[in-house]
Amino acid sequence: MNKKTLICYMAAACIGGGFISCQSEDPWSGQTQSGFVVSLADAGVEATTRQTPEELSKDLKQDAFTLSIVRQATGEARYEGPCKADPISVPAGVYTLSAHYGDDPVLALDAPYFTGKVENVTLNGNEVKQVSIPCKVGNALLSVRYENTDKIESLYSAYGVAVEVGEESVSIDHASNESAYFKAGSSVKLYFKGTLLEGGEEKSMELATKLLPKTFAAGDHAIVTLRISPEMTIEITKVEVTEATIDATIPGEWLPKPKMTGFNGDVSTSLTYIETADALAAAIPFTTSMAVEDIELSFDFQDKQEKFQVLNSRTFTLSNLSEEDSQLFDAAQIILPSLANSPTEGVIDFTQMTAALLTNDGEETVNTINVRVKANGRWSSEEPAVYEIRTVAPQVTVTANTENIWSKQLTVSGATVETGNAETILANLKYQYYENGEWKDCTGDNGTLARLTEHPENAQMQVRAVYRNAVPCQPTTFELETPQQLPNSDMEQWHYETYNNRYTFNPWASGETSFWDTNNDFTTRHRHNSSAAVITNYNGFHAVSYVSGRGGSGLAAELRNTANGRGNTRFLGIHNEQTQNKVAGELFTGTCSLNMSGNDVNGDDSYSREKNASFPSRPTSLHFYYKYAPYNSDTWSAHIELLDADKNVIISSDFTASETVNDWKEAIVPLNYNDNETYGKCAYIYIIFSSTVNAGDNMPYREITQTYYLQGSNGTLSSQTYDPAYVGSVLTIDDLSLIYDK
Repeated sequence: MNKKTLICYMAAACIGGGFISCQSEDPWSGQTQSGFVVSLADAGVEATTRQTPEELSKDLKQDAFTLSIVRQATGEARYEGPCKADPISVPAGVYTLSAHYGDDPVLALDAPYFTGKVENVTLNGNEVKQVSIPCKVGNALLSVRYENTDKIESLYSAYGVAVEVGEESVSIDHASNESAYFKAGSSVKLYFKGTLLEGGEEKSMELATKLLPKTFAAGDHAIVTLRISPEMTIEITKVEVTEATIDATIPGEWLPKPKMTGFNGDVSTSLTYIETADALAAAIPFTTSMAVEDIELSFDFQDKQEKFQVLNSRTFTLSNLSEEDSQLFDAAQIILPSLANSPTEGVIDFTQMTAALLTNDGEETVNTINVRVKANGRWSSEEPAVYEIRTVAPQVTVTANTENIWSKQLTVSGATVETGNAETILANLKYQYYENGEWKDCTGDNGTLARLTEHPENAQMQVRAVYRNAVPCQPTTFELETPQQLPNSDMEQWHYETYNNRYTFNPWASGETSFWDTNNDFTTRHRHNSSAAVITNYNGFHAVSYVSGRGGSGLAAELRNTANGRGNTRFLGIHNEQTQNKVAGELFTGTCSLNMSGNDVNGDDSYSREKNASFPSRPTSLHFYYKYAPYNSDTWSAHIELLDADKNVIISSDFTASETVNDWKEAIVPLNYNDNETYGKCAYIYIIFSSTVNAGDNMPYREITQTYYLQGSNGTLSSQTYDPAYVGSVLTIDDLSLIYDK
């Protein structure tokens, strides 16, 4: 074999003020600036070739070496970096030039080291100077071989050799092709280590090293042969020491083992794929010093698809792959490299496969790939490297328009695909809601109605999208309307005001905020801006007060037709009630606003109802109890309406009745929502009860002595009378509630 020591040549060059790489027989003619152009060459080839020998591995090509150019006078490094082909400019001076590959560790299993140096290189200004650096092996190598392994393995289940250099130690398993690399000038100790077949005891014995050199020189490759002696001890039978050089046939032991990176050349060995997303780049690259000999693969797919499951629980080798096995890989869309043409690099590509991955019912699904590569008689690792592709469910946020969210139901308006392929996902979605520990399918013609049986305690509902009827996405939590009730709905809170031994009543507790009001401010307005002379019974009487409530306890509201009011006259038994005073007794939510025409008792007085009772929920009906004593075939009414923030009416409903009801009767006023119509959110509620629908000249009434009640501090009612009182029909209301069935 023709041994050819690798030489790293450096030469100064410049053409027209700019550096160029070496391309011609004399590329530096005409230069005007000093500098180095660096390339690697075999010593046996003409210097002008400027090419790395093809026989050298990819890992040992020019840019794998580190070049150092140091000015000797100052110790200043003028260049430290790859041994590149591009020009490197340095000024005139005396230099040391060195090149190396690897890190020269004290001891390691995979650490070849090459080095070379030339000192006292003088470079004059505008001078062409050619310098060669002979690079050689810089560390030493020890490999282990075995004789009569059958006898060894009759005693030991596992065995190998530990190599010690100083305080460092590495182990070479008998089944591996690994070798120990260490610094030149080192001495070594060797220990045989094994696990006995019987009992599993660990044994360790130091080996006599008299056949080994006391110290190793750079390039020494010691091949140590062991055997089991007749006395059943392990001994060294032979040591061969050869000098390794860098030439056209580099010893395989001195080349780096195959190298594998993380996915796509990165460091990460784990990727996450979102089901339905576009294919995820998932290639495992490898590089080798010599031609790839084999690739070993095994899988643990959690993905339940048959095309992946058939690959589990087997170990495949590329060199022994059958046609049937190749079809399995094709079906799984795994692209394997070819061993043809002796490649020294390649990829195992899972990119196309990722687009077919599914989760198991939406749970994260881990698909494990175990792989290692063999070249120059060595595997990339003793155990296969582990890679993972995790498949996760897409993220879909369910959406619902605010106006379509009620107190115990909502209508899904659609979904926003946060991760994953939107077109694919949206084409195959259904919706579910959570109730009583289980997920239920949404109902309705389009499967978008989520409806709870009962109102939740926390006024929330969880709704989720389900992809392909198997992959539930993370739920979206919606804040439902809180099914609130009306303040003072039981009519228990009242307080009264006095004036000139007369009374008026307000449907809220003293010092509290009003929610309900009455038209008493109008029917007793004679107390405002009037002299004592006109504060007479026929000029004012409260239209609304309280009586004993339903069940004989508590209070209820009593509403009366009344014609008493400011401007009425009574003289010599003739009385005249003003039309403006003939009003129903009214109980309503909001505020009564009084309008009086100065001090003129004959003025055109009026009142209005401000619809300002704030209320955030949308009930489906109003429920209450009532009694009614009509006078002359009268009719009473109830009205409810919901209003939005701009006080536009969202929905309204009315209820009227004329029959006499002496005992409490239940009434329901429904709000008839149309399923095909959208209703805005509620901001205000307006409810009004009227003792008659015939206010004005047609209102029926009579002159009587009217009884009303005052509640004492102990809760008992004491009766009072008012005479004359112009009173007609009487409506009594108690125990109101709002029903929420939507």
